[in-house]
Amino acid sequence: MRKYIARLLLSLVLLSINISGYADKACTVEIDAKQAVQGECIELLMNINNNPGIIAAMFNLKYDNSRIKLMSVTDKGLLQGGTFGNDYNSVPYTMLWNSASHKNFKDDGVLAVLKFRVLDNAEPGKAFVDLDYNKDDIYNVDLENVPTDVKN
Repeated sequence: MRKYIARLLLSLVLLSINISGYADKACTVEIDAKQAVQGECIELLMNINNNPGIIAAMFNLKYDNSRIKLMSVTDKGLLQGGTFGNDYNSVPYTMLWNSASHKNFKDDGVLAVLKFRVLDNAEPGKAFVDLDYNKDDIYNVDLENVPTDVKN
């Protein structure tokens, strides 16, 4: 009986170690950074890492429209069901992924490519490109909220 209890306790300890180790790997969405000059077009990648199986997500893109202009957004098909507006002058610009599939999309990689043009009259310095989301806007296949770290 003691061996059984010891094995059970050991199993519970190992299970808790595995669960806590998994929790350390938060889902992250990040937009890369690049240098550019006035009049130049640049493409910024919007990446996802440690994807736990997202099937629905909505992000709002905010950016320094006094220095840069959003020209296009290209869905890379990683989450499927991407829906983006055609009004690139709308700030924030909303990006929505909503897959009707029950496939659990766990791939990491590029979600979208954001193409910006640096305005001709842009002052030197850093222009911000930020993602914003509501914690209730990202779901996995079990329709559970997915905590996500956004790195801008």
